[in-house]
Amino acid sequence: MVKRRTPNTKNKHLELFIKFFSFKGMDKPDRKSFLKILIVILFIVSLSGCRSLDDFNRDTMTMKVDSLRIIKPGWVGNPVDEDGRFVNHEFPANQDYNNFFLWQASGNPQKEEKKNDTFRLKTVNASEFLKSREEGIVLIGHASFLIRTVGNS
Repeated sequence: MVKRRTPNTKNKHLELFIKFFSFKGMDKPDRKSFLKILIVILFIVSLSGCRSLDDFNRDTMTMKVDSLRIIKPGWVGNPVDEDGRFVNHEFPANQDYNNFFLWQASGNPQKEEKKNDTFRLKTVNASEFLKSREEGIVLIGHASFLIRTVGNS
């Protein structure tokens, strides 16, 4: 039998979190527990969108954190729109959910071409390369590469 400790001040929040999400012997969480989890997730996501308005400059429509070192000379900050949301500095666009849903519903004109495409990258076992000190580039995944030059990876 495992003896449970009484929560001290450090573990109190963890214990409350576990108690809040405990399913007490159920194989699957019920609807009430699922709603609790969903509410907490939505709350956390909503907090992640908050940012300090002290860093927002309405004159230049940019946001810059003065405590961070800027590498690019003359960079005034990241461009933002009227609501303080970041925008792409190369291709600013005002997108909304209507455009997104229209884009999703429009279909893919290359769908048939993509279906008929048979080209696939050849996969090889790179374990010998990984064990060696040989220089090279290995595609690990979607946009991940291992690059080794002069013995440094």
